[in-house]
Amino acid sequence: MLKDENKTISLAKEGNTKALSELVTHYSPKIYNLGLRLMRNETDAEDVLQETFLKMVKKIDTFKGNSSLYTWLYRIATNVALEKVYSTINSGGKILFISTKKQASEAIAE
Repeated sequence: MLKDENKTISLAKEGNTKALSELVTHYSPKIYNLGLRLMRNETDAEDVLQETFLKMVKKIDTFKGNSSLYTWLYRIATNVALEKVYSTINSGGKILFISTKKQASEAIAE
């Protein structure tokens, strides 16, 4: 748990790598789980996690604090996931959304 999130964010905006690392460590589980819910597989969830934090590091100075940092990261992660889905569809790939064991069995059989 972050002791003083606002201070950590301020330090991160100044380029403090320890502060950036603390934010990544603190929010990684939540962002990974979001990626897993959106993408429904671990590999893509890991990609969403990595891309989200790369964008955070590059754009942390644009975070205005009008919402919580988690809300900001949630939006970034959602956009990353959507970009990944659109990219897969545009390249002719299939996106499988499997919610039951029966659907999983059918997908494997194809």
